[in-house]
Amino acid sequence: MIDGDWTQITNQLDWERLCSQAAGFHDGFIKEFTWENPDFVDEKTFNLHFEGPVRGRILIQMQNHEMPIVEVLVSVVQKCVITARADEPAECRFERGKIILKLLQIQELQAHSIAYRVPSRT
Repeated sequence: MIDGDWTQITNQLDWERLCSQAAGFHDGFIKEFTWENPDFVDEKTFNLHFEGPVRGRILIQMQNHEMPIVEVLVSVVQKCVITARADEPAECRFERGKIILKLLQIQELQAHSIAYRVPSRT
């Protein structure tokens, strides 16, 4: 479930539109990556409870006057490989039941859905 002012990316045209607005993420980097996992260990029984899918929030900063920051939300993450100093070209593939993303330091991220928003400049 995507809430708020997020723009859902559901196909290649949506992805290309974002890449165009973000100048292909040229000279960009991941400023923050937040891993949101609802699983937990019960403090009394020490049992592990699997509560649902993992989400990731990615804050990307770029040398782009029109769009210096973009926030990406990936939901139902199945796989994520990040390298500290890589610079992967922006690529997004839509396959049956999953989206595969390569972007900057993300070598591969597989998720069920992807959305973005542009934080307001203050």
